Amino acid sequence: MTALPNKVNRRQFVLGLGAGLIAGGGGVAGRQTLKSAGSGPAVPLTIDPNTIRRRGVGFRGYDPRRAFPGFTLFAPATGGGIVYLIDMQGNVVHTWKMPYPPGLYGYLTEKGTLFYNGQIRNDTWIGKQPYMGGAAMEADWNGKMLWEIKQPDHHHDGLLLRNGNVLLLCSAELPANVAMRVRGGLAGTEHDGDKIDSDYLVEKTKDGRTVWEWRAWEHMEPDAYPITSPSDSRSEWTHGNGIAELPDGDILVSFRNISTVRINRRTGTVPMPSRRPRRRRDGERRCGSAIFTSPNVTMRRLSRSNSAPLLRRTSRRTSAI
Repeated sequence: MTALPNKVNRRQFVLGLGAGLIAGGGGVAGRQTLKSAGSGPAVPLTIDPNTIRRRGVGFRGYDPRRAFPGFTLFAPATGGGIVYLIDMQGNVVHTWKMPYPPGLYGYLTEKGTLFYNGQIRNDTWIGKQPYMGGAAMEADWNGKMLWEIKQPDHHHDGLLLRNGNVLLLCSAELPANVAMRVRGGLAGTEHDGDKIDSDYLVEKTKDGRTVWEWRAWEHMEPDAYPITSPSDSRSEWTHGNGIAELPDGDILVSFRNISTVRINRRTGTVPMPSRRPRRRRDGERRCGSAIFTSPNVTMRRLSRSNSAPLLRRTSRRTSAI
């Protein structure tokens, strides 16, 4: 695997990020001159409130007095695995060429490496879904693959745990005696006749050994967690969108169809809801100062230093990572 031609190296990126944060600018060196994409006129230091005039693609505007300085990391869903890092003015400062399309999320680690969930489709029900994953990997700044693991039922999200292992969000068919107890959703929308999938988590070492698993149906009662929207498909009970490791080691999971839950890492237990779970906006999950969402909604990932890239939507055909 090779990286595409790069605009800056890792050292320049780190130094430039600091300069941009101090100066309040968003470019690699805190640039203040704003130019539109292409050969058009300079873009003013403001945002046009008229959304019709702002329509289109490319750099549309920038208000440095109101915007948090940083960089944006994204990968087009149809881009063949090309990952872009751009500054606040839309300038490409770095690229990676990954071996798979995004599947779906990724981020820059504190070491400056790229953690990436890739998409490898297969003929299973989950393998045909647009949010299919299939692989997780880490690449250095120059695109060298450091490790890669594959999981045929992985989807949406995966992350590096503080212990150095990898946590993957995966899908499996519910046992029949559990599926029959799932309430809510649109009747008759189970897949393959009467099948309902649900989520499980698997922790793996970087060489692919499984060291821990957690299955939603073994720790959560369908009666306590119904599918909250009457228009949602019953092909999945939980539909996980994202995962996060909390400071105490517990795991936060955003289940789009039911609720966001906290998993006790030692016991696997999930506190019973004291009231009917609130349906979050599509894929939203909250953890401290961070907001994580599914690809068609804005996604922010703030590090302790508040210097991590801002991850945001570019279009409905683009998967922010």
